[in-house]
Amino acid sequence: MPQVLRISLMLTVLFDAVLDSAFI
Repeated sequence: MPQVLRISLMLTVLFDAVLDSAFI
């Protein structure tokens, strides 16, 4: 299931970016 891993990784990066921009 490499696709699921890939999607979860992309979501994690997206979530991290959202949190980063929210804290600025």
